[in-house]
Amino acid sequence: LWAMHRHRGTLSAAPNFAYELCVTRLDDARLEGLDLSSWRLALNGAEAISAETLEAFCARFARHGLRPTAMLPVYGLAECAVGLCFSPLG
Repeated sequence: LWAMHRHRGTLSAAPNFAYELCVTRLDDARLEGLDLSSWRLALNGAEAISAETLEAFCARFARHGLRPTAMLPVYGLAECAVGLCFSPLG
């Protein structure tokens, strides 16, 4: 998350468990000053995706500038490409 902040990242991918860890294991003090407003696509794939995790991550990080439209479940074939099929922006 801090790498996205520092480098003004716009695209990142992680499995569902990574987003779940961000929701459940990071205390608010460690997130003070975090700005995720540049994050256009937060791809969630590589394992089963939980709607509850998507909602919780968006709710928790909205105060840090994360737009709910940035969170995007994807289906990929790691042997071929990281993101094979995902919805168009907007």
